[in-house]
Amino acid sequence: MNNSNFDLPKEFQTFIKHRNDLFRKNFGNYIKPNLLIRLKEEIKSSPEFKEVLQNCYDTEINFIVAFGVDDVDFDICSNLALINWYLNLNNSDEKKSDNYKNQTYCAELKKRTILQCRLRKLVKSFGENNSLLAHTPINYAIHCLTNHIINCINKHMAKSNLPDIPNAKFRINTMIVMATTLNSILSLTEINDCGNAFALLRTLIETTFVYLSIYDNENAAEVYYKFMEFRNNYEMTGEYPTEFLSIVPKNTKKQNFLNYGWIDSLSPTETKHNYTFKEVVNLSKKTNPQYNDHFLSAYKHCCKYVHGNYLNQGIDKLSFIWILEKAGNILVNLSKQISYIFGEESIYNNINLEENLIKSIEETHNFFNCKY
Repeated sequence: MNNSNFDLPKEFQTFIKHRNDLFRKNFGNYIKPNLLIRLKEEIKSSPEFKEVLQNCYDTEINFIVAFGVDDVDFDICSNLALINWYLNLNNSDEKKSDNYKNQTYCAELKKRTILQCRLRKLVKSFGENNSLLAHTPINYAIHCLTNHIINCINKHMAKSNLPDIPNAKFRINTMIVMATTLNSILSLTEINDCGNAFALLRTLIETTFVYLSIYDNENAAEVYYKFMEFRNNYEMTGEYPTEFLSIVPKNTKKQNFLNYGWIDSLSPTETKHNYTFKEVVNLSKKTNPQYNDHFLSAYKHCCKYVHGNYLNQGIDKLSFIWILEKAGNILVNLSKQISYIFGEESIYNNINLEENLIKSIEETHNFFNCKY
């Protein structure tokens, strides 16, 4: 691909100059404008991007790739600008300026932009909600792995055969709910609605530990579904079902039992439960105390924002990073479950999506000092 504008007709040179001026204007709040254009052109002319252009974009005129069905220039600029913005959120103006002059930093920007361009087809929100925040590294990594998981489940379930594992129906249904919730959390953070994203993260954490506690116990899954029927009836009528009232233990809060009464099926030898979420966490499988404590603390933090309570609380501008770091850790474990159930690693275009997300989570945790 010849990248020299002087080889193009004058009217095309004028067109490209006009587009570059628009990119400078539109992305100027996220990256130094002239650096954006320089790095964009270097990416387009790099050998690494040639394969990406051929396999991941629909272009009709190679010497001006923006004339294709996919606007490659805009995609490159979106990723470049938002990756840079994300990495400099906590930096002073002086540090940002130093980064712009740093060849190693610029090389890393280009490398990560090319990687996200290679993954672009997994990001379903591309071109749909027009959210620039979808291009920040943690968002992008979660989008890719979540959509890969959904595609994997749909592909296998289209064959109408459940995998040969205990409690397959419950596990797959729950994982679909978790993946859908993850996409909703992403959408909310990308429109700066972290208050509602906190509430959904709380739901995701609860669903995760319900999954991990029931896991391969088919009897417990049936009891859980029965309690979901009780809850639905209560929410529709405002009254507890007769069958439910007949099994509520004495001196037990009905609402607690409605939410978590199914845990009796997990520990039938236990004579007394308080029917709280903490007990669900303690009954979960495949976790350790540190993991449990981490998400119990996160769950309690999210509870402050449920039912609109966040209206009276300030929400830090970096809250979306805290939310996505937690959601990303849950997604990593969900990916491992999918790999185990379907025997497939999370690989797309020769990129391990799970490893990519783990790197992004570690970066997020270290870079923004997310607290456990």
